Amino acid sequence: MKKLIVLLLILSAFSIFFYACNDDPTSAIPDGPPVNEPPVVQITNPSDGEIIVDQMGTFFIGSAIDPEDGELPPDSLVWKSNKDGVLGKGKVFLCQELSVNNHTITLTAIDSGGNRRSDTVKIHVWESIPRNIKVLFIGSSYFGYNNLPLMFKTLAEAAGKGVEIGEYIVGGMRLDYHSTNPATEAKINEEDWDFVILQGSSITAAYPIDHQYIFPPFTYHPLVPSLKLLKEKIEANCASTKTVYMMPWAYENGNTWVEGYDDTYFDMQLLIYDNTILFSDEVPFMTAPVGWAWNTVLSEVEQLHYLYTEDMSHPSYRGSYLLSCVIYSTFFREDLEGTECYLGIPRVEAVYFQSVAADIVLDDMKLWNLIP
Repeated sequence: MKKLIVLLLILSAFSIFFYACNDDPTSAIPDGPPVNEPPVVQITNPSDGEIIVDQMGTFFIGSAIDPEDGELPPDSLVWKSNKDGVLGKGKVFLCQELSVNNHTITLTAIDSGGNRRSDTVKIHVWESIPRNIKVLFIGSSYFGYNNLPLMFKTLAEAAGKGVEIGEYIVGGMRLDYHSTNPATEAKINEEDWDFVILQGSSITAAYPIDHQYIFPPFTYHPLVPSLKLLKEKIEANCASTKTVYMMPWAYENGNTWVEGYDDTYFDMQLLIYDNTILFSDEVPFMTAPVGWAWNTVLSEVEQLHYLYTEDMSHPSYRGSYLLSCVIYSTFFREDLEGTECYLGIPRVEAVYFQSVAADIVLDDMKLWNLIP
């Protein structure tokens, strides 16, 4: 026990002596080499989520500041796209060759010590839409009522666009007939169209498998095979032509007029919506969401035959105007704001239809396959 106490006293004395000789107890530990910090990299343009129209290009602007080296030289800043590879080098450069796609843009910088750091943004590159377009309308009486193609052309020209119209519209001719009709194919082959818009039928869009049983006067009209065949013929004529399917509207009274069925307008319209989204990826095609715009209006305006004629199927003059507005926003990816072309409809209503059309189309263009 005495030996242990003596040993502890000796150790305590040694510790007091050691600290007395060393003001900083850590000074005996040698310092290692300084840590080389990586640079701070920042993309200032384009911004995250930015939309760029191809052929117009955009300036890429970024910087890299290193704690040891200061501002890094332009050659040490490398820009890449996950779709197009290396785009260029530098703090600022104009990029005009991005493919139409969704891109992740990465700016990477390397300092003199070999440390690297990156910054990324996501951008969307859209195909540019010319101000002058050629459009072919293929359909039946839904397009024929109120001379829909001319109504659309008048609206577009009032908005400063140039539109050349073609049409093959035959009352009662559904898309399966059009898909095998020589006259329809001949019309397709007349021009290198920018857009060919195909008019859907309410019953085949809502009930693609069993419409012939729900509506006994009708025979079976296959929808998806017809759309695929028409698209093949359209692209065989001109590979760059966009095939657009007009999502139809449901009957004003759904199928409640058929004994044993109780789908309201809104029930039937939801079926059309769901099937159109499904088929648009299967075929695929762009969608002009006319029926979904009608759904919005009819949810807000409870007036009999507001968008319909008395047969509860065909469009009234108001309905055709709304249809034209949706097609305009679909083709040009913009609204009609400021276009004072009301075609005899009261200004307040016309502006309302323009607004609904733009909101439905532009709020989710990816859903309608208008952008990648």
